[in-house]
Amino acid sequence: MYSPEYYVYKGKFNLENTDYEMRLAYPWLESGNEELTISLFDIKPGIWTLRLIPEFIIEGNYDVYLPNKNIISNETRFSDPASEATITMYAASDNVITIGTYNDKTDSIWIGSSKGPVKLSLIKPDIVAPGVDIISTYINSSYNTSIGTGVSASIVSGVLAIIFEYIISEYEFAKELLSVEPLKTYLMLGATKKDIYTYPNITQGYGILNLKNTIVEIANNFE
Repeated sequence: MYSPEYYVYKGKFNLENTDYEMRLAYPWLESGNEELTISLFDIKPGIWTLRLIPEFIIEGNYDVYLPNKNIISNETRFSDPASEATITMYAASDNVITIGTYNDKTDSIWIGSSKGPVKLSLIKPDIVAPGVDIISTYINSSYNTSIGTGVSASIVSGVLAIIFEYIISEYEFAKELLSVEPLKTYLMLGATKKDIYTYPNITQGYGILNLKNTIVEIANNFE
């Protein structure tokens, strides 16, 4: 049974008349790390500085995140933010294929594509795929353009369906390849890698999705 240490502290900043609540959980279910959630109520406009004074330091590293942008104002932000380690929980696991978004029209990474690393050392995303202004079906038998990592992940899902069909039709005794880790490895090996970058990296992972190269890598493995 999962039973972490869990504490709740409440109080008020006297000068600002702002209530606060701190929730501390350790170890956190998804990461095993310590998680501290700080909530400020009736917060006053301005620049806020939160000082954390630990009682015991193991590594001294911590990541700080704001809530989803859909539930905070546009003006709420960090004064000096970093874009690293912004991959969310469900994409942070080692046994999933994590996809970033690549703009194939400008040959660059989409600004909204989350970056690794995960848990300080795990390289994510695994690869990146096109996901900017992608034309797809829409309501009322029409078409529209879409953008984002959901689009990129959908494209990779389609590519994996093709790979499934290829493996099943060509290699009768290779069904053990139809699991996450082998498929992820082939996607990584087949990915296009730019000469100006070192791979893997926290922005592109192991490179840009390349179906043809991935099929070649699978075929070479069975020669």
